Amino acid sequence: MVSQQELLKQIAETGYNVGYGAKKHFATAEFVDKLPGWIGFISLAVGVMALVFPMLSEKVPSAMLIIFSVASLYMGFYDKNVYMKAGEKLTQSFQDLRSLYSRVKSMPPGSDFNAVELEYDRIRSEANGAGISRQIFLSDTAAHYKFFWQQQIGWIEEQITFRFWRDKIPLSTLVACGALLITVLAVGMYFLINTTHR
Repeated sequence: MVSQQELLKQIAETGYNVGYGAKKHFATAEFVDKLPGWIGFISLAVGVMALVFPMLSEKVPSAMLIIFSVASLYMGFYDKNVYMKAGEKLTQSFQDLRSLYSRVKSMPPGSDFNAVELEYDRIRSEANGAGISRQIFLSDTAAHYKFFWQQQIGWIEEQITFRFWRDKIPLSTLVACGALLITVLAVGMYFLINTTHR
């Protein structure tokens, strides 16, 4: 028979996985909904500005706009509503786990936790069936922000110690920031070299 402390830890760990998964589904739905419009607007704005600044109509900026346009077409393969429904189901499971956690915490030590374990297994099974494995690029980054900075997770932090750089800042964010910095430097050098040789 599992102890009260072991059961609390299991519920908290599952709560983390389920809550993070819900935020990841919502992030994918949000990207699919909003990014194509933003990419279209930025492409139009750069196209208009290219009439004033000829350097914007050169090969590198044009190629980058084409890449972003293709990326926005790729997002059309994701159905926003499917991800929203999965996120809502996972959020319900997250709330059920939080309620179950509070119930187990309030039970006297030495209680019979068999009924609670069965309910825990049911919630975990429902959550496992609700998730979608295919998520959009950088949904991890948005999910980390939504989970760690917007969600109330104090009950999970009672059982799990999250480290700032290792857990709360995803590796994909660091990689994306590095790639963005390299891209900005490369484009800046390209324009600097081209404008000095004219």
